[in-house]
Amino acid sequence: MRTHEGRDLWVLVHTEVQGAAQTEFAKRMFQYNYRIRDRYDRSVVSLAVLSDTNRQFRPSSYEDGRWGCRILFEFPTVKLLDYTEPERWAELEASDNVFALVIMAQIRAKVTDDAETLKGWKFRLIRMLYERGYERPLILQLFRLIDWMIRLPEGLEVDFRQELYAYEEQQRMPYNHIWSAPRCKSHLTVQQKETLRPYIRRRDEVA
Repeated sequence: MRTHEGRDLWVLVHTEVQGAAQTEFAKRMFQYNYRIRDRYDRSVVSLAVLSDTNRQFRPSSYEDGRWGCRILFEFPTVKLLDYTEPERWAELEASDNVFALVIMAQIRAKVTDDAETLKGWKFRLIRMLYERGYERPLILQLFRLIDWMIRLPEGLEVDFRQELYAYEEQQRMPYNHIWSAPRCKSHLTVQQKETLRPYIRRRDEVA
């Protein structure tokens, strides 16, 4: 972009993802903004993504002043917890942006206390990867990320993977999809591998 004076105008974007309420967060946003601005001598837009579970934690500005000298720094924020409201959640489900699935996984991992319910959400989100028709490399990447975000107790993890096997077979998914990938099998514990060995072997033989 060029200004009316013919100079290039570059805007730097600084994003902070904050996972817990923190008293000094707004101050840190200000410090990072002016340090980046000072380093590159460019305009800097600071954005905050609040992924914590404290509904009252909503910093959006930092100010300081003394003897007539005053600083006021304001920055836009997105509170992921707000998307638990039905209308906002529906926006995520309807979005074709792949990051919507990541945000849904993050929200459910944060707010769901019951492990069985969390397993249901994990299955639903992974199933959406298939339903949206993503290419295999993208499915693998998103699966690994969601799998890392939503951790289940060992027994429920085995149940989840068995249910997903059954879903893939019911939908006649390609046998060389998620489960034949070494990177996915390597995340299983020894006990989980033993429990799931018949499923993995059957898929590897077909692949």
